[in-house]
Amino acid sequence: MSSYSGYTSPPPNYQRAPPRPTQHNTRSRAEQTSETEPLFPGREKKAGYLGHIKCITIASAVLFLGIISCTAVNMAYQNRNIVQWERNLERRKTYEQKRELEWDRQMEQKREEERIREQQWDVSQEQRERLGLYWDEPTPGRCTAYGVRDYHAQLLNAAPYHYNWLQPCEDMPVFIHGSMRTAGRCERIGNEIQGHWSIEGEAVCTPFFANWRDNGCIAPGSQLRLASARLDYVPSGENGLEFCGSTPHKFWDRTYPHPTTCAETNGDVWGYWEVEDPAC
Repeated sequence: MSSYSGYTSPPPNYQRAPPRPTQHNTRSRAEQTSETEPLFPGREKKAGYLGHIKCITIASAVLFLGIISCTAVNMAYQNRNIVQWERNLERRKTYEQKRELEWDRQMEQKREEERIREQQWDVSQEQRERLGLYWDEPTPGRCTAYGVRDYHAQLLNAAPYHYNWLQPCEDMPVFIHGSMRTAGRCERIGNEIQGHWSIEGEAVCTPFFANWRDNGCIAPGSQLRLASARLDYVPSGENGLEFCGSTPHKFWDRTYPHPTTCAETNGDVWGYWEVEDPAC
């Protein structure tokens, strides 16, 4: 009796006990958990990826619009420069055309003046002779080179032509040494018009070298030998040094058109030739 004092056992429970979890239920719950829980991180990654793509797309669009805008501005600037350049070019062309027209007008005016002047002076020799134009007798002058002498004459009755004296002076020939010759040079001295002729083959203007000498080698190893000769029969009143530079001379079976140098010694003019000689 004492063992049951103060203690009462619970009443019996007749409800069905919950089923014990089996291995199949545990696996299904684990599979459900594994199928549902990873879905949320995947969605977050996909949303982040789409956000990045959207940002990149927007940035690319902005950059593309910026490039297009810069290109458009640059093209507009270039077009403006091209238009300005074309305007300047057109102005220059117009200016050059005006200059060419003015130049053509001036040249045409000059040509017309020349035609009028030529018509006034383009008359034949017979017409000039009828007008009284003729040359005075040519007078021999000084020798200007070896065998060359200057002749001069005055153009007479040329008073009406004083404002254009050069044309008749150059056109009218004169008879010298058996042939008709036109003046090689014309000049006006006061009221006189003078023509000049250079006549070749004048014997009086042909001095020659004499007293030829072999002066030996110029220097050892120079391969040059020096020869000299005195210039004789220089026309009276002429400069012997001027003649020396154009007077030929023949020696050692060779004709030399002129000396290498000329010099005056004790009143005589000497020519010097430097001739190649391997023996020197």
